[in-house]
Amino acid sequence: MAGVQVAISPGEVRTITRQQKTRENLRQTILYWLPLVLVIACCGLLLIAWAFVVPIFESPDEPHHWKNAEYIHSHWTLPPYNSDYLEAPQPPLY
Repeated sequence: MAGVQVAISPGEVRTITRQQKTRENLRQTILYWLPLVLVIACCGLLLIAWAFVVPIFESPDEPHHWKNAEYIHSHWTLPPYNSDYLEAPQPPLY
């Protein structure tokens, strides 16, 4: 099997086959992306846990969002910026 000669140190040369080079490239690619994949997986697990632990309409700021949505639905405008509508500074993106 033909290979590529690689200089390891002055005076030392090794022959690396294509298969070994492909394995090394795969290993480097996995090690490069592994931290990002682990962070995304941890975030996904936390989101799934949050979805099952917190009941519907009972998250910490859900009443404020609901009050804001009711105001927009009934008045067709954004709510006033005061202490009654805590979500008023965060208008919808539509």
